Amino acid sequence: MRVGGLFFINDNPFLEHASNATAMKFSALWMLGVYTAVMNIGFQFYHRYQVVVKSHLASKRQTFFSFALCLLACGVLCFTVLYTWIPSNENPEYAKELEDDVVVRGRKLPFSVADPRTLRNVIHLMASQVFIVLIYGVVIFCCCRIVKVLGNEASHMSKITRQANKTLNRAMMIQAVFPFILIGLPYMIGLAGTFLQIKSPILAQILTMSITLLPIANATTLLTVIPSYRRRFLSLLGRNRGQFEKATTTPQTKISKISTADMR
Repeated sequence: MRVGGLFFINDNPFLEHASNATAMKFSALWMLGVYTAVMNIGFQFYHRYQVVVKSHLASKRQTFFSFALCLLACGVLCFTVLYTWIPSNENPEYAKELEDDVVVRGRKLPFSVADPRTLRNVIHLMASQVFIVLIYGVVIFCCCRIVKVLGNEASHMSKITRQANKTLNRAMMIQAVFPFILIGLPYMIGLAGTFLQIKSPILAQILTMSITLLPIANATTLLTVIPSYRRRFLSLLGRNRGQFEKATTTPQTKISKISTADMR
């Protein structure tokens, strides 16, 4: 985040001597990962909405093609950076802005710039904002409808199925918050800072590093929210072992039968 725009620096020892074209392609791949992580949250909530609210279970073919279509949209959005971002060798003014950068420190690293002073970059940056807003609009809408159905005691679901759906929905809600905090929010702050021409390279580095915490956050959510995973996780840590063994070895435990209709 600098006066010239949003700088994407390839601070990778394997790319230190790469060409600008190669560096931009790797930056596009990184952006593909970011867009896919955000898109996947909306995709999951939409299909949960179809199952819980609409009672419609999509076939494997429908799921595959719908996910492929969403992934194609992410690919188009990220690989257009090859035609919108400005390579470092096009304007020497960009290189001068990085002379005192704590990351570069005099090194000649390949980088590219999303300069909001050009029309093509404005269109791409705004499209990125709209993409994130639309995805989380889908998440909020689907989540509200799912919560409403699960809270209806007169629904066709049994008590066990409803409780299982509530637990899964809680885990998905937490997993939806993490990408917004670790990816969506940093990206929107970065874009806002770019349009306002705020110079804050340290903040940009912190926000970029926070994105790498997403896989850890998602795994931790599953291990702590889903009861069966939580019991196994605590048993591996040496805690709650007595309760875990008792719960799994008691001969008087009764398992109620759940019909196929309840599982849908």
